[in-house]
Amino acid sequence: MGRRWRGIGLVLAAHGSAAVLALAVFAAVRDRLPDPMATHFSGAGPDGFTALARWPWVVLGVLLGVGALVGAVLWAGSRRGGLPRATVAAVAGVPGVLGLALAAVPLANTDLADASAAEFDPLMLPVMALAGVLSGTVVGLLLGPDPEARPEAAAAEAPLELAAGERAVWSRAAGARSAVWLAAALLVASAALSALSQWLPAAVLLSVAVVAAASTLVRVVVDDRGLSLVWFGLPWFRKRIPLEQIETAGSRDVAPFAEFGGWGYRVRPGSRGLVLYAGQALSLRLRTGKEFVVTVEDSRSAAALLNALISRRGTEG
Repeated sequence: MGRRWRGIGLVLAAHGSAAVLALAVFAAVRDRLPDPMATHFSGAGPDGFTALARWPWVVLGVLLGVGALVGAVLWAGSRRGGLPRATVAAVAGVPGVLGLALAAVPLANTDLADASAAEFDPLMLPVMALAGVLSGTVVGLLLGPDPEARPEAAAAEAPLELAAGERAVWSRAAGARSAVWLAAALLVASAALSALSQWLPAAVLLSVAVVAAASTLVRVVVDDRGLSLVWFGLPWFRKRIPLEQIETAGSRDVAPFAEFGGWGYRVRPGSRGLVLYAGQALSLRLRTGKEFVVTVEDSRSAAALLNALISRRGTEG
């Protein structure tokens, strides 16, 4: 089995193991539980209840549903460049937290005649966090260290020929179909949890879906001011790299998971930028010695224009 499939398999196994744990705890105390039992808690006490017959489906729906979603995202993101250990370990921590949380719910209801008297022990929160750390650590150890691989530096693109005083602008939309599918999957999961009266996790998934959908399309602009990024769904959120901060521009292929650990606005030692998919990216070598990348089609043209503008600025200066 290749490293990519081993990593995805370990993550799915972690979700399955968490489901087994939660269901085993429920089965062990089922005869001692009120029906329905309290399944959602606030500062004022229980504010959500679930029939015992429905609880196993909630557990399976949450853990196996999240597991399938995470597995699909890992599969899509690792098709080029592989699957780094840190990414696998991070997502494998999620079932550790969820599994213990779902196991703690029936324990909070054990031996109660009235579920409204149930109390969720706040000391379970650090224990849940520890379970997530342990789950991620075990999976990371089982996967093993990453193979050594360094992306090739982008060669500077030949400058575009510009006449004296000529102005030029390059603009293109950069999108991520993966984020669209992720948003759609999260909406389906949110609807399913709402149907099971799991309002808090449903609201969390809905919020993530909205953010994912809003960040799927970005306008990339190159002009005499430098590089600008404008998010269509988040127009107040902009990023600009001034021309005077850019030393040279080029184009190279980017592998999101292998290089940056995922999609979105990413930061790693020596490099940062907007990574929406695997493939062609505009690569800027900044005067600080660091790199800024943005995945966008026709990146060579953008780099050629930037180099022309940088050259002309140096001549004028």
